[in-house]
Amino acid sequence: MLKERVRTWGSYTIGNTLSDNGAEKVIHDATLEEPIPFKPSKWVVAFSKPGHETNLRSEAVLIEHLSGHSNVLQFKEFIQDWGGVRGDHCLVTEIVEPLGYDAFELYLQWQQTGRPLSMAQLRHYIHQLCGAIEHLQARGVVHRDVKAENVLIDSKHNLKLIDFGLSTCPQLKIAPQLPDLAYAAPELFQNPKGSISSDIWGIGIVLFLLTVGQQPRTRSIQKYFRKPGGFVAWMKSLGVHADAQSCMEGLLNPDPKRRWSLKKIKEWCGLEPWAPRRLTIGGADAALLDRWPYRHGIPQAFCARLPTDWYKDGEKLSTCGLNVLSSAGMLVLLVIQNGEWKKRYKPSGEVHYVNMDDSSQSTRAKSPVNLVTSPDGDTILHSRDFIYFGLRLLDEDTKLDELLELIRTSLRLSEDAQIIRFLPEFDVFTFPPHCANAILGDHMGYRRDLNKMGKISDDGQNALNVRQKFKINIAGIVRTDGAVDWFPGAEKSKNGYVYNGDRALVMRVPQMDLDPEFGDSSTPAMSAMKVETLIVPECFRTALELDDERWAEWTSNYRATPQRSTALPRASLCHMLKDFDKKARALEKTKTQQLDGGNLPPQNTRGEDSCWSYCVIT
Repeated sequence: MLKERVRTWGSYTIGNTLSDNGAEKVIHDATLEEPIPFKPSKWVVAFSKPGHETNLRSEAVLIEHLSGHSNVLQFKEFIQDWGGVRGDHCLVTEIVEPLGYDAFELYLQWQQTGRPLSMAQLRHYIHQLCGAIEHLQARGVVHRDVKAENVLIDSKHNLKLIDFGLSTCPQLKIAPQLPDLAYAAPELFQNPKGSISSDIWGIGIVLFLLTVGQQPRTRSIQKYFRKPGGFVAWMKSLGVHADAQSCMEGLLNPDPKRRWSLKKIKEWCGLEPWAPRRLTIGGADAALLDRWPYRHGIPQAFCARLPTDWYKDGEKLSTCGLNVLSSAGMLVLLVIQNGEWKKRYKPSGEVHYVNMDDSSQSTRAKSPVNLVTSPDGDTILHSRDFIYFGLRLLDEDTKLDELLELIRTSLRLSEDAQIIRFLPEFDVFTFPPHCANAILGDHMGYRRDLNKMGKISDDGQNALNVRQKFKINIAGIVRTDGAVDWFPGAEKSKNGYVYNGDRALVMRVPQMDLDPEFGDSSTPAMSAMKVETLIVPECFRTALELDDERWAEWTSNYRATPQRSTALPRASLCHMLKDFDKKARALEKTKTQQLDGGNLPPQNTRGEDSCWSYCVIT
């Protein structure tokens, strides 16, 4: 019988048990009372089970040795005796939220929606995992247990490699323990120490799970590699994306000398170096749209599937609380209708579509899937539709969980309906000069302050009404300084205002099927013709029905575009205010000390050294 553990020790208080399945340790969340900023911080505490104290101490040494990389679990401290003399050994590390969200949980969520995890999202995670393994290599560490359960993913799509209980490091004189041979790289059977190639095998295991949904046993992989073309044929039979087949073949090669290198994996991820790809729509039109390097900023984007027995089946989006949701910062990006129909191949190679929700697996010759790329209030929603949407956090105090709960309530989603984070891809184009000094919406719109329709544009502002008139769904505006206003609303107060030189982001349609012949992770959501209608002045005038008099007024307005004021980046606002407070207190302390000594500090003449320069917020 284990003794009852002390729940509070020092400034720490133990919370819920996160894991007690392992043979060596018990893991809890915990809070630490901090003197500054006067509120408790969250951490994870791991206690060794009897007889495994040395293992936990070794893991603590390794994690501290590896700290400093954004994709490796960060070390806080090691407590020798929790609860007093001869108490428990305790390892304190950073907390990764949402709790327990590992690569396997990520796959399960997407599996429940019936949608595949997009190749863009896969590449994003694999690239980060490569960075973690590269960091381990630089520090002389071999993980030897890279698998889905040891890869956590936070709410901003940041990956964290955890659990170094089986890792080796000659520099720290940490000897190898027996790894899990069911999934281990084949060379570990002969040489338990392992190498960087052993961890690259682990990357392949993670990629396999995220595409297929299971962790392959080493013997199964070896069996298929013995047959000429056997591994690729196996991947095709499992419906693995064509782009992932070659990568997995390189990562899971039983011969470590023929296995891919980290450099080769990064090239596959398309991130080293990253260059936006010009859209191949054809002819001169191809110059209108570029691929946006989305990893320069990752927005809050989500996907949800409407229930089978949805109570508002066949109704318009506007009757589902669209005004309330828009005011809460929600922008519907894409609606996929009849998305339960998946492309499959007959033995003859003939394409057909299978209804994955139908137990009888009914088929059709042609796909009934319909894409609504610029949904608005008149869009009809049906049961089992997929809705992709973005959330614009309104201020620093906005709680994401509360917004998601509001959306769940407004759409009447069932408790088991998943709202899943996804990683969108974008195309980008530059707003032409005649779009400057204009809001994205119409002159009239829903006024939350009035709880009714009213004028939302200012005097002297134009109104583009891009959704209704041009069928373009603007997912973000890239400002001239590189900052991105994600998921803008219809008016200036919701970031839906265009300045000279701004660029527009339009979400691409995620990969539709686990299609072995599908060559890209996404497809354009709009044609170049739509962009051309917005950019070419003659087409623009026709779309907005501007006669000569109204065009003259429009021209006068956009030529009077005000200069965009420089504001602090929204993401760093909280940090800047904290920095200001810190500098203000330090300056006050300095003044007090020098006043006591009879001297005043010299007059500050440099703006960057003045604490007040951090308060210029527009």
